[in-house]
Amino acid sequence: MDRYHDLVENANDIICTLDPTGRITSINRAGTRILGYPEPEACSLNISQLVIPADWPRLRRLLDTNAGQPTAIDEPFELVTRD
Repeated sequence: MDRYHDLVENANDIICTLDPTGRITSINRAGTRILGYPEPEACSLNISQLVIPADWPRLRRLLDTNAGQPTAIDEPFELVTRD
């Protein structure tokens, strides 16, 4: 398990987990660095607050399709940073 934790924490891409409503429940260091939010603040956000409006329908479909099921999604989205 530690090996996977190190892999996620040292990744260059944003890796996060979401609850079924889209609220961020965890985010790696790259995510906090790229987005400009410290982890506690990022974990108070809903992913829809960071995804550009043009991508909302695609995001909604993914959330609805996987509602409540632990699923890994490798899907690129354009995000808005804090600044």
